[in-house]
Amino acid sequence: MKKIIAAAAAALFLFTSCSEVVSSDDTNVKEVLLKKKIEQSEDGILFTTLYEYEGAKIASILRSDGQRMEFTYTGEQITTVEYFENSGQAQTTEFTYDTEGRIIEMLEYGIENVPGEEGEDPTPVPWADRTTFTFNADGTVSLIKYSGDHESQTEITEEGTLTIANGNVTAYASASGNSSYTFDGANNAELNITGISPLNIAWGYGGINNVTGATHSNGPSYSATFTYNSKDYPVSATEVEDGQTTQIWFMY
Repeated sequence: MKKIIAAAAAALFLFTSCSEVVSSDDTNVKEVLLKKKIEQSEDGILFTTLYEYEGAKIASILRSDGQRMEFTYTGEQITTVEYFENSGQAQTTEFTYDTEGRIIEMLEYGIENVPGEEGEDPTPVPWADRTTFTFNADGTVSLIKYSGDHESQTEITEEGTLTIANGNVTAYASASGNSSYTFDGANNAELNITGISPLNIAWGYGGINNVTGATHSNGPSYSATFTYNSKDYPVSATEVEDGQTTQIWFMY
C-alpha cells in the first residue's frame, strides 16, 4: 500500500507538510481534525492517507495506494463503513448500537474470490462475520465472533475479552493469544472525529490517547514515541515493529 516517490519530490512534500503542522497550534481544540498522515519506511517509501469531512463527521479516508474507506452516519453515530480497492468494493462493515451509544454488534461482509483449478477462473464466494459485544459490570467487554455467509452467521470462530481503561483498549485476551497496550496521556490524532470512540472497542484497538507500546503472545512487539503541538496532539511519531522503523507526520 505504498508508492515510491523521487527523493527531491519527497523532500519538498515533507517540508510543505511540516509547515502545515505548525499552523495546527493556532486551531481551537474543538476544531482539531486530522487531515493528512504521511508514513515513511526505513527505505524511504512514502505512504499518504487523506481524511475528508463533513463538519466533524468523517466522510472518507483516501490512501495513496488507491484504497479508500467511506463512512455513513445515522445521527451522530457511524453505522456503516465501506472499504474499496482499485478493483471495486471489497468489504462492508455495519454497526448496531444500544441506547447508551455503545456498539453491541458488528457485521462485516464481502466477496472472496477463491482460486479455481489450474486454468479456471476464481469463484466468488460470499462471506460474513458477525461479532457481538457484551459490556460487563467490571468494565471489560466480552465478544463472540460468528462466521458464515450473507444469509446467516452461526459458527463461533472467536471468543475474547477486551479490557477498557480511561477510554483506551488496554488488553485483549482469547484462546488464540493475548495482547496488551500502553498509552500516553495526550490526545489521539482522531479524537475529535464525531462518533469514532465506539469503533475503537469494536475494532479492539486504540482509544482517546495514543498507543505507545504493544506486546502480543504470538506476534512482534510494537513501540512508538511522539512529539506534540501546543494543543497536545501528535505532530510526529517514530514507530518500531518487528525491527522495522517508520516515521509518521500528522497534519491538522
